[in-house]
Amino acid sequence: MTAAGTALARVLPATRWRRHAFSWWWGPASLLLAVFTWPVSTLSAAGQDGYWPVGLHMAAAQGLRAGRDVVFTYGPLGFLAFPLLVTPATAVASFVFMAVAHAGLVAVVLLAVRRRLPWAAALVVAGAAGLAPVPPADVPVLLVLAGCVHVLDEDEHRGGPLVVALAGAVSGFELLVKLNDGLVCLLLAALAVWRLRPHRLRAELLLGASFAVSLAAFWRLTGAALGDLPRSLRLSAHLLVSYSQGMGLAGAGETLGTGVAVLCVLVALALAASRGLGRERGSAFALAFAVLGFAFFKEGFVRADRAHTEVFFGLIAVSALLLGRSTLFVRTTALLLAAAALEQCGPQRHFAAGSLAVVALWTVVRALWPARPLHGWLAAATGLLVLVLVVPPFELPRPSARSPLAQLRDVTSTERRAAQIAAARAAVRAQAPLPTAVLHALRGHTVDVEPFGATLAWAYGLDWHPEPLLESYVAYDSTLDRFAAHALTVAGPDRILLRPDVSIDGQEPRWEAPALVLAEMCNYRSVAEGGGFTVLARAADRCAAPRHVSSTAAADDRWVHVPHAPPGELVYASIHVDARILDRLRSLVLRPRGLRIDTASRSFALVPGTASDPLVMTGVRRFRLHGAAARIDFFAIHES
Repeated sequence: MTAAGTALARVLPATRWRRHAFSWWWGPASLLLAVFTWPVSTLSAAGQDGYWPVGLHMAAAQGLRAGRDVVFTYGPLGFLAFPLLVTPATAVASFVFMAVAHAGLVAVVLLAVRRRLPWAAALVVAGAAGLAPVPPADVPVLLVLAGCVHVLDEDEHRGGPLVVALAGAVSGFELLVKLNDGLVCLLLAALAVWRLRPHRLRAELLLGASFAVSLAAFWRLTGAALGDLPRSLRLSAHLLVSYSQGMGLAGAGETLGTGVAVLCVLVALALAASRGLGRERGSAFALAFAVLGFAFFKEGFVRADRAHTEVFFGLIAVSALLLGRSTLFVRTTALLLAAAALEQCGPQRHFAAGSLAVVALWTVVRALWPARPLHGWLAAATGLLVLVLVVPPFELPRPSARSPLAQLRDVTSTERRAAQIAAARAAVRAQAPLPTAVLHALRGHTVDVEPFGATLAWAYGLDWHPEPLLESYVAYDSTLDRFAAHALTVAGPDRILLRPDVSIDGQEPRWEAPALVLAEMCNYRSVAEGGGFTVLARAADRCAAPRHVSSTAAADDRWVHVPHAPPGELVYASIHVDARILDRLRSLVLRPRGLRIDTASRSFALVPGTASDPLVMTGVRRFRLHGAAARIDFFAIHES
């Protein structure tokens, strides 16, 4: 109990309430901190044109079956990680998940640090953690890490089968929210549950059984058939393995160096904190932080844009705060590491980073002069004063533009919810107006909108029937591309609304998912145009079997001429890139070397995993590759 709590306890009667009241102060404190640091500024989907989380909400609301109707980097429960007013049921569920995740994160950090810091410093640290840019989907990973640290850090732990089963259930649930996070949760739990009853192998088997049963149960709750689960897991594994080559985005070199340094310091601190735990516990403790840090590093730097790197630094900051009992040096360095990581998360986190630095200063001064606590408080007060004077007022932490209580009323009130959804839809329609002829061609039919079209389908109330990858650019490898093409050929929507030429990361739109694009060309025909939009209607397959035209070897930077296509035929290229061990290692550690293709007028990024699929060459007379040597086969298809 803190000094303030002890003083207050002297004047209270010696009751059971008094014995427990001060041990539960962290509960109300966590709720207040969660409200003050609430990260959601708006629940509106307006202004989110092309925002795929809207598609996750729609897929859940429409009962689209994961593994058959929808395959994506997020699972069938992925909509929970994005609190948006898209449909009534999913809005409520996602808001509740967000509230529980954020309050849970603040509470876990507060519980972790209150054992080694006074209550005032613990509140500052927990508040800084609440301000870290941690996505809701990643919060369960941090909660499992906290549990893992607690189990491994304690000399004796009384947890039993119920705790082991709960860890398996959380991992199974998280797998259906976000695949890679679910796997990390399971691995972290496996590193710790051997210490719990029934101990060692039996505990690990119980964890695996709980994970499997929970995964199947949550899967059925989403409305999907158990028979679709193996296919969903197989395709999700392809998404996970090929993500680096499909979504790799080079850049942010100096930030990458900082990220590597921060990761190395975190692992070094975990190794230092594991000293004295014994060989088994210490190895598991350090390995948990190494696994977590590497997973977050991949999440942050495969796509080296600002949003992803800030998430990495925010996750590392919170992970550092969860280090267990340790020496003064480790505790202080962990606070400084968290401060340095938050400093990389933008101006709005400067005050939080500075607050952690002040707590670190107070910790050192308090340890140097334990008999004079006033020295520590004076140092802390001086540090806070300097921080307030240095940080501009607009960078100071403040409640969100719309408080969680107001957002709660928006979500739970039927009238307010309906009004906000209607207003958001109207705003999206105003941003992307569809001509009358286009709308007339879509009404009364199942519709897919490509690319980035879920928000548009929602705003216009279209009968949305997406191709199963939800977004075509998710075809990271040939297996995913051909799966989407087959699904479109066999059971595609009645209409496809093509938006004006847009693509991701400088790719040629026709080459993002080559097999899917060819399936569209063969099985659909244009029936309406306007405002830059094109409506395709389903028709009989008009493409004959492809015939081989020629082959050639393409060296790096050498121009390749495309064979001439006679009238009524189209030519496509299949590029077989020479796979090198070094590229595979680069992909495992971070991302493979970029592959680009130049035409006579433009240069495009090319995904190596789908380069061997049919790259339609209409309008291209010659091209050259940058980044790899390859064998190129040309084929021609007759169109009736």
